[in-house]
Amino acid sequence: MDRQAVVARPLLRVFTGLQPPDGVLEAIRIGDAAGVALYRALNVESPAQLRALGDAVQAAAMAGGHPTAIVAIDQEGGQLMGVGEPATQFGGNLALAAAGSIELVRQVGEAMGRELLAMGVNVSWAPDLDLATLPESPAVGARSFGDDPALAGAMGAATIAGLQGAGVAAAAKHFPGSGATLADPHHGLPVVTVSRETLEARELAPFRDAVAAGVRMIMISHAAYPALEPDGDATRPALRSPAILRHLLRDRMGFEGVVVSDALDMGAVDQSDVAAAAIDAIEAGVDLLLAGPGQVDRPEELADMVAALHASSAADVAAARVHELRRWLAGGVPPDLATVGCAEHVALARDLGRRSVTLVRDDARLLPVRTTDELRVAVITPTPTDLTPADTSSQVTLRLADAVRERHAATVAHQVTIDPSEAEIERAVGIARG
Repeated sequence: MDRQAVVARPLLRVFTGLQPPDGVLEAIRIGDAAGVALYRALNVESPAQLRALGDAVQAAAMAGGHPTAIVAIDQEGGQLMGVGEPATQFGGNLALAAAGSIELVRQVGEAMGRELLAMGVNVSWAPDLDLATLPESPAVGARSFGDDPALAGAMGAATIAGLQGAGVAAAAKHFPGSGATLADPHHGLPVVTVSRETLEARELAPFRDAVAAGVRMIMISHAAYPALEPDGDATRPALRSPAILRHLLRDRMGFEGVVVSDALDMGAVDQSDVAAAAIDAIEAGVDLLLAGPGQVDRPEELADMVAALHASSAADVAAARVHELRRWLAGGVPPDLATVGCAEHVALARDLGRRSVTLVRDDARLLPVRTTDELRVAVITPTPTDLTPADTSSQVTLRLADAVRERHAATVAHQVTIDPSEAEIERAVGIARG
């Protein structure tokens, strides 16, 4: 069998449905795709359904003489959970950082990895190593381990150890770090304007730890970094930058794994010619192209990318790296589906929840609350909202008021929108006064 028959093109397919369409399975069989990227809104119904989906993908890869196909999903914890209940719902990175235990982080990573592998998923787009440099960033926020580079690096390395110890490839993101911007790459190209010295000391530090931990994949940021460009270009995204992908990540940091793009349907990518952007990325040093949900209804873009990849010599080098990743994935043995949401993992999630609770301030010394029959308690919470297209916060049901009400019957629950109006604020303050 010749090389082209076993080394698939470095592209992940997307589709709508609970089982892959025949066209997607055929692309995997003939080597036009290395696997699939799954999205909660498009592809997820239940653990058993996901396992059947993964089995179908692997059968297509085997029929074509390929190693284990990539089946990837966002399962960060917290506000980004590609698989909802009954999979165990772990707190996210900021909760882990608040709990303050490296061993707990590793245990959570391993538990998430075991559940993913049981459901037929072998790549998790995690951990997010962006720093919470700007807490109001819509694309980072609680997905970050915080603003301490050393802590983020140590916790990222522990997540990688947990996931990969369970047989699931981790993908540290979004290199070289996208916490220092208020722009959302889903809607346009952010520009990170901090100095090279700051980037080296701050944003890059967690990724150096990830490389040292043996992370199998690194996902590239959809942002521009003029301080890292020889010509100071503020319009060149990291996705298309040899200075960032080759000279920095490969040559200086010594990363030997797979470099994957973020979703190519995002606004930071020129949507008028996605195929050209994808090939520029491969030639700059990206190894694997991630199609996004927006491309499900634009199959001509995927066809153009496949055609261009067949004509690109750089794609052969990228495909070889992806091939080696797939050989590593073959070592993962899926646990029984009973692993998903098992009592041990639920207890671990509850332990994380308890240990992550943080008192920010109590200037009036109101805590602990000493309730009486006459006391009324108001619980005011923001309505869970998806801040980005990848976010899954809207799937969360808030239970805080119910928990308080179990202990004190005279509890009033009130929700405000994520960005409340003056009228909403006035209403909430009025409830609090009562």
